[in-house]
Amino acid sequence: MLLFREKLGIGCHFSYKTIERGYDKGQVNKILDEIVVITNESVEGKEEIFSFDGTGFSASNKENYADKRQKQNSKKGRKKSKSANKEQADDSFPESNSVAKKGFSYAVLGRGVRHKLISGISISPNHSVGETTMFSESFDQTLNCHPDLDSVLGDGIYGCRWITNLVSENHATPYFLPRSNVTFKSIGALGWYDMLYSLWEDPQEWLEHYHLRSISETVNSMVKCRFGAPLEETT
Repeated sequence: MLLFREKLGIGCHFSYKTIERGYDKGQVNKILDEIVVITNESVEGKEEIFSFDGTGFSASNKENYADKRQKQNSKKGRKKSKSANKEQADDSFPESNSVAKKGFSYAVLGRGVRHKLISGISISPNHSVGETTMFSESFDQTLNCHPDLDSVLGDGIYGCRWITNLVSENHATPYFLPRSNVTFKSIGALGWYDMLYSLWEDPQEWLEHYHLRSISETVNSMVKCRFGAPLEETT
Protein backbone atom coordinates (compact mmCIF):
# COMPACT_ATOMS: atom_id res chain seq x y z
CA MET A 1 0.00 0.00 0.00
CA LEU A 2 2.85 2.37 0.89
CA LEU A 3 4.71 1.47 -2.31
CA PHE A 4 1.80 2.42 -4.58
CA ARG A 5 0.22 5.19 -2.50
CA GLU A 6 0.94 7.85 -5.15
CA LYS A 7 -0.85 5.79 -7.81
CA LEU A 8 -3.72 5.11 -5.41
CA GLY A 9 -4.04 8.73 -4.39
CA ILE A 10 -3.20 8.10 -0.72
CA GLY A 11 -1.58 11.24 0.67
CA CYS A 12 -1.11 10.19 4.30
CA HIS A 13 -0.42 7.11 6.42
CA PHE A 14 -2.92 4.33 5.64
CA SER A 15 -4.34 2.43 8.62
CA TYR A 16 -7.51 0.65 9.77
CA LYS A 17 -8.87 4.09 10.78
CA THR A 18 -8.82 5.04 7.10
CA ILE A 19 -11.26 2.23 6.37
CA GLU A 20 -13.31 3.05 9.48
CA ARG A 21 -13.78 6.68 8.42
CA GLY A 22 -15.00 5.60 5.01
CA TYR A 23 -17.27 2.80 6.20
CA ASP A 24 -20.57 4.58 5.51
CA LYS A 25 -19.54 5.83 2.08
CA GLY A 26 -21.29 4.39 -0.96
CA GLN A 27 -18.06 3.30 -2.59
CA VAL A 28 -17.08 1.17 0.41
CA ASN A 29 -20.54 -0.42 0.55
CA LYS A 30 -20.17 -1.33 -3.13
CA ILE A 31 -16.82 -2.95 -2.35
CA LEU A 32 -18.43 -5.02 0.41
CA ASP A 33 -21.16 -6.12 -2.01
CA GLU A 34 -18.51 -7.09 -4.54
CA ILE A 35 -16.70 -9.16 -1.90
CA VAL A 36 -19.88 -11.24 -1.47
CA VAL A 37 -20.05 -11.77 -5.25
CA ILE A 38 -16.38 -12.77 -5.56
CA THR A 39 -16.59 -15.11 -2.56
CA ASN A 40 -19.56 -16.96 -4.06
CA GLU A 41 -17.98 -17.41 -7.50
CA SER A 42 -16.11 -20.47 -6.21
CA VAL A 43 -19.38 -22.31 -5.43
CA GLU A 44 -21.56 -21.06 -8.28
CA GLY A 45 -23.59 -23.99 -9.61
CA LYS A 46 -22.66 -26.10 -6.57
CA GLU A 47 -25.01 -24.45 -4.06
CA GLU A 48 -28.77 -24.81 -4.55
CA ILE A 49 -30.38 -24.43 -1.10
CA PHE A 50 -30.20 -21.14 0.80
CA SER A 51 -31.32 -20.24 4.29
CA PHE A 52 -32.19 -16.74 5.55
CA ASP A 53 -32.21 -15.41 9.09
CA GLY A 54 -31.86 -12.13 10.94
CA THR A 55 -29.42 -11.29 13.71
CA GLY A 56 -27.89 -8.33 15.51
CA PHE A 57 -24.30 -7.23 16.11
CA SER A 58 -23.74 -5.33 19.34
CA ALA A 59 -21.79 -2.09 19.65
CA SER A 60 -21.57 -2.49 23.43
CA ASN A 61 -20.27 -5.14 25.81
CA LYS A 62 -23.25 -4.44 28.08
CA GLU A 63 -25.87 -5.80 25.70
CA ASN A 64 -26.34 -9.27 24.25
CA TYR A 65 -28.47 -9.78 21.13
CA ALA A 66 -29.49 -13.37 21.89
CA ASP A 67 -30.73 -12.37 25.34
CA LYS A 68 -32.73 -9.45 23.91
CA ARG A 69 -34.26 -11.68 21.24
CA GLN A 70 -35.26 -14.32 23.79
CA LYS A 71 -37.04 -11.73 25.95
CA GLN A 72 -38.73 -10.26 22.87
CA ASN A 73 -40.01 -13.68 21.78
CA SER A 74 -41.35 -14.29 25.28
CA LYS A 75 -43.37 -11.07 25.11
CA LYS A 76 -44.61 -11.96 21.62
CA GLY A 77 -45.81 -15.32 22.91
CA ARG A 78 -47.98 -13.61 25.52
CA LYS A 79 -49.50 -11.34 22.88
CA LYS A 80 -50.00 -14.09 20.29
CA SER A 81 -53.71 -14.57 20.90
CA LYS A 82 -54.37 -10.86 20.41
CA SER A 83 -52.71 -10.79 16.98
CA ALA A 84 -54.15 -14.04 15.60
CA ASN A 85 -56.03 -12.18 12.88
CA LYS A 86 -52.91 -10.58 11.40
CA GLU A 87 -51.56 -12.02 8.14
CA GLN A 88 -47.93 -11.31 9.04
CA ALA A 89 -46.16 -11.72 12.36
CA ASP A 90 -44.35 -8.83 14.04
CA ASP A 91 -40.92 -8.90 12.42
CA SER A 92 -39.17 -6.08 14.29
CA PHE A 93 -35.75 -6.66 15.83
CA PRO A 94 -35.21 -6.36 19.60
CA GLU A 95 -34.46 -2.78 20.63
CA SER A 96 -31.38 -1.68 22.53
CA ASN A 97 -31.86 -0.21 26.01
CA SER A 98 -28.70 1.85 25.73
CA VAL A 99 -29.19 5.59 26.28
CA ALA A 100 -26.09 6.27 24.21
CA LYS A 101 -25.93 5.98 20.44
CA LYS A 102 -24.45 2.52 20.78
CA GLY A 103 -26.84 -0.37 20.24
CA PHE A 104 -27.16 -3.04 17.57
CA SER A 105 -26.57 -3.18 13.85
CA TYR A 106 -29.29 -5.47 12.51
CA ALA A 107 -28.75 -7.79 9.57
CA VAL A 108 -30.58 -10.34 7.45
CA LEU A 109 -28.15 -12.81 5.94
CA GLY A 110 -28.57 -15.44 3.26
CA ARG A 111 -26.19 -18.39 3.25
CA GLY A 112 -25.73 -21.60 1.34
CA VAL A 113 -26.65 -24.74 3.28
CA ARG A 114 -23.86 -26.86 1.82
CA HIS A 115 -20.82 -24.56 1.82
CA LYS A 116 -22.11 -22.08 4.45
CA LEU A 117 -20.90 -19.01 2.55
CA ILE A 118 -22.84 -15.78 3.04
CA SER A 119 -24.64 -15.14 -0.24
CA GLY A 120 -26.46 -11.91 0.59
CA ILE A 121 -26.67 -9.38 3.39
CA SER A 122 -28.85 -6.41 4.30
CA ILE A 123 -27.88 -4.17 7.25
CA SER A 124 -29.76 -1.46 9.14
CA PRO A 125 -29.25 0.39 12.46
CA ASN A 126 -33.04 0.76 12.84
CA HIS A 127 -34.69 -2.06 14.80
CA SER A 128 -38.18 -1.16 13.55
CA VAL A 129 -37.34 -1.77 9.86
CA GLY A 130 -38.00 -5.47 10.37
CA GLU A 131 -36.63 -8.69 8.91
CA THR A 132 -39.18 -9.02 6.12
CA THR A 133 -38.36 -5.55 4.75
CA MET A 134 -34.66 -6.39 4.70
CA PHE A 135 -35.22 -9.83 3.15
CA SER A 136 -35.61 -8.48 -0.39
CA GLU A 137 -32.11 -6.98 -0.57
CA SER A 138 -30.46 -10.08 0.85
CA PHE A 139 -32.47 -12.34 -1.47
CA ASP A 140 -31.65 -10.21 -4.53
CA GLN A 141 -27.93 -10.47 -3.79
CA THR A 142 -28.26 -14.23 -3.38
CA LEU A 143 -30.17 -14.48 -6.65
CA ASN A 144 -27.49 -12.42 -8.38
CA CYS A 145 -24.77 -14.81 -7.17
CA HIS A 146 -26.83 -17.98 -7.71
CA PRO A 147 -29.48 -17.44 -10.42
CA ASP A 148 -30.35 -21.15 -10.49
CA LEU A 149 -31.07 -21.58 -6.79
CA ASP A 150 -33.54 -24.36 -5.99
CA SER A 151 -34.89 -23.80 -2.46
CA VAL A 152 -35.16 -20.93 0.03
CA LEU A 153 -35.58 -21.61 3.76
CA GLY A 154 -36.62 -19.33 6.62
CA ASP A 155 -38.39 -19.30 9.97
CA GLY A 156 -41.96 -18.20 10.64
CA ILE A 157 -41.18 -14.49 10.30
CA TYR A 158 -40.79 -15.00 6.54
CA GLY A 159 -43.94 -17.11 6.31
CA CYS A 160 -46.07 -14.46 4.62
CA ARG A 161 -47.64 -14.38 1.17
CA TRP A 162 -45.57 -11.68 -0.52
CA ILE A 163 -42.21 -13.25 0.41
CA THR A 164 -43.43 -16.70 -0.62
CA ASN A 165 -44.56 -15.23 -3.92
CA LEU A 166 -41.24 -13.39 -4.44
CA VAL A 167 -39.33 -16.65 -4.07
CA SER A 168 -41.73 -18.62 -6.30
CA GLU A 169 -41.63 -15.99 -9.05
CA ASN A 170 -37.88 -16.58 -9.26
CA HIS A 171 -38.42 -20.32 -9.84
CA ALA A 172 -37.34 -21.41 -6.35
CA THR A 173 -39.28 -23.48 -3.81
CA PRO A 174 -40.07 -21.65 -0.54
CA TYR A 175 -39.89 -23.41 2.83
CA PHE A 176 -41.16 -20.90 5.39
CA LEU A 177 -42.93 -22.21 8.49
CA PRO A 178 -46.50 -20.83 8.29
CA ARG A 179 -48.44 -19.60 11.29
CA SER A 180 -50.99 -21.95 12.86
CA ASN A 181 -53.99 -19.87 11.76
CA VAL A 182 -53.19 -19.42 8.04
CA THR A 183 -55.51 -20.48 5.21
CA PHE A 184 -54.96 -21.72 1.67
CA LYS A 185 -56.28 -18.45 0.21
CA SER A 186 -53.46 -17.18 -1.97
CA ILE A 187 -54.76 -13.58 -2.31
CA GLY A 188 -52.75 -13.21 -5.51
CA ALA A 189 -49.62 -14.97 -4.19
CA LEU A 190 -49.50 -18.10 -6.33
CA GLY A 191 -46.59 -19.71 -4.47
CA TRP A 192 -48.49 -19.57 -1.18
CA TYR A 193 -50.96 -22.34 -2.08
CA ASP A 194 -48.21 -24.57 -3.49
CA MET A 195 -46.11 -24.25 -0.33
CA LEU A 196 -49.00 -25.04 2.03
CA TYR A 197 -50.17 -27.94 -0.14
CA SER A 198 -46.70 -29.53 -0.14
CA LEU A 199 -46.63 -29.23 3.68
CA TRP A 200 -50.08 -30.83 3.96
CA GLU A 201 -49.30 -33.59 1.46
CA ASP A 202 -46.09 -34.82 3.12
CA PRO A 203 -45.34 -33.03 6.42
CA GLN A 204 -42.36 -35.27 7.25
CA GLU A 205 -40.50 -34.60 4.02
CA TRP A 206 -41.37 -30.89 4.10
CA LEU A 207 -40.13 -30.43 7.68
CA GLU A 208 -36.99 -32.46 6.98
CA HIS A 209 -36.14 -29.98 4.24
CA TYR A 210 -37.21 -26.97 6.30
CA HIS A 211 -35.01 -27.83 9.27
CA LEU A 212 -31.89 -27.38 7.16
CA ARG A 213 -32.43 -23.72 8.08
CA SER A 214 -30.60 -24.41 11.36
CA ILE A 215 -27.49 -23.79 9.25
CA SER A 216 -28.42 -20.09 9.51
CA GLU A 217 -27.93 -20.05 13.25
CA THR A 218 -24.70 -22.01 12.91
CA VAL A 219 -23.27 -19.41 10.51
CA ASN A 220 -24.42 -16.56 12.76
CA SER A 221 -22.59 -18.15 15.69
CA MET A 222 -19.46 -18.75 13.62
CA VAL A 223 -19.35 -15.10 12.52
CA LYS A 224 -19.81 -13.80 16.05
CA CYS A 225 -17.16 -16.16 17.44
CA ARG A 226 -14.67 -15.14 14.77
CA PHE A 227 -15.45 -11.41 15.02
CA GLY A 228 -16.59 -11.30 18.62
CA ALA A 229 -15.54 -7.76 19.53
CA PRO A 230 -18.31 -5.13 19.70
CA LEU A 231 -18.71 -2.98 16.60
CA GLU A 232 -17.01 0.39 16.62
CA GLU A 233 -19.34 3.09 15.35
CA THR A 234 -17.97 6.08 13.46
CA THR A 235 -19.04 9.58 14.45
